[in-house]
Amino acid sequence: MTFGGLCVMVLSIGSVLSMLAFCLYKVFTLPSVEDEPGFDCKATAGQSKD
Repeated sequence: MTFGGLCVMVLSIGSVLSMLAFCLYKVFTLPSVEDEPGFDCKATAGQSKD
C-alpha cells in the first residue's frame, strides 16, 4: 500500500470511530425520561391510547 493510501485509510477509519464515540457519548449522557420536566409517570401509567 502506498503512503497516500495509508493516510486516507487512517483518516477514514479515525473519522468514523470519532463520530461513533461522539454519538455514543451523547446517547449515554442523556437524562432519563423521568428527569424531564412535565412528565408524570404515575399519571400516564395504565392509560391506553384508544
